[in-house]
Amino acid sequence: MDTVCTEKDILNGVKDEYGVVYSKDGKRLLTCEITHVFFEYQIRPNTEIICDSAFFDCSLTHITIPSSVKVIGNNAFYSCCFKQSVTIPDSVTVIGDNAFYLCRSLQSVTIPDSVSNIGNGAFSFCESLREVTIPDSIITIGDEAFYLCKSLQGVDIPDSVISIGSKAFSFCESLRRVILPESVISIGDRAFEGCESMENLSIPTSVTSIGNNPFLFCASLSVNLLVGSEFKIANNLFIDTNEHLISCLTDSAIITIPDSVVAIGDTAFECCEYLKTINIPSSVTYISTNPFVGCSILNINLSEKSRFKIVDNLLTDKNGRLISCFNRSHYIYIPESVTIIGNRAFESCESLLSVSMPDSVTSIGDRAFFNCKLLHGINNSGSDSYIGDGTQSHFYSSQSVIIPDSVTSIGAFAFYRCDSIKNVIIPDSVKTIGDRAFDMCKSLQSVTISFTVKIGKHTFPPHCRVIRRIQKH
Repeated sequence: MDTVCTEKDILNGVKDEYGVVYSKDGKRLLTCEITHVFFEYQIRPNTEIICDSAFFDCSLTHITIPSSVKVIGNNAFYSCCFKQSVTIPDSVTVIGDNAFYLCRSLQSVTIPDSVSNIGNGAFSFCESLREVTIPDSIITIGDEAFYLCKSLQGVDIPDSVISIGSKAFSFCESLRRVILPESVISIGDRAFEGCESMENLSIPTSVTSIGNNPFLFCASLSVNLLVGSEFKIANNLFIDTNEHLISCLTDSAIITIPDSVVAIGDTAFECCEYLKTINIPSSVTYISTNPFVGCSILNINLSEKSRFKIVDNLLTDKNGRLISCFNRSHYIYIPESVTIIGNRAFESCESLLSVSMPDSVTSIGDRAFFNCKLLHGINNSGSDSYIGDGTQSHFYSSQSVIIPDSVTSIGAFAFYRCDSIKNVIIPDSVKTIGDRAFDMCKSLQSVTISFTVKIGKHTFPPHCRVIRRIQKH
């Protein structure tokens, strides 16, 4: 059923006294044109579809949905002001993505057994939601379905559910009780991130797939594996069937990774604030996107046969990818052996002021310098702007980011929230710049780039002057 509403649909529609527009046949509720007045509303009988964004950001305090409605579209009740509860009739078969997103006052909801999937973000940011009844018709709980439902205390997941999406219950800080049935096969990335009140979670033997660190920021949580589980816990580290380290379940200062582990996953040690020393065995052959973001690591110990190396407290792999920085210096010199600055490599390096980047670097990854708020300069170590041995006195002290002309791509959010950068010069060699790469850089005044570079969405802040230069031949 078509939930998309066009301007033509609205022009040809019929408006009632509340400013709600229906299709001529009355089967589709298209939109509400009054958003600033608090009101209660009863949807007309015979309505079958509530279109996408129909009541987007409306001051709707109560809604009566008739039993004729079959589909609730994406963003249908986004940021409405429901005071207590919403009753969804059992005629409804689809609850769209973000359908009740940001309904901050919504306290309870009963999902009928006619619905088989809870859409992505369906109840995200429903901060007052205390009770949700999930029927045994539900097969999948979408990504961020109950993200940041701060008041939600308990969830009984029925034995029809096979998949729990990424961040499905992230930051449900009051959530104490979750019962996972034997039907669940997969648990997505960060599914229970920030559930700080949850003390116990049993993983049934039916689960065969678990995403990146589903237990991040769950300081009080004890994870139990039922007999026959394909996963294991060793040295308080959660490890999957392929010997991939998924999550750290301890706040110890010293961690030794078992010599059976072959890979360390994204975010595995993220924000382990007490971690000071980690011992990585030679069995580890792959480390994903910087798994140590937000850590205060002082030492990474590698075995003699390791495929990784450490130069000036920079962790790199054999392919020249810079994985992680655990150098607390204000000034960092990237060695010429580095060809790729990996995703999140310097993310949230709070003390970082300046970086010398060699012309061996060809790619700057997603979120590479994300939230480096004091970073004010990046210069090419092979150019005239850099002289010397990498000590503070030899670093060029401008507030400019000068990308080496060896770089061909800059990832999404690469310099997001780098508040101290004033000017950026991007060479003709760069072909692509990802979404929001320099967004939220509040001091950024100008960016110089070629006419040919492909730019993503919201790449630069709106106040920034973008200077397009003609490419040299």
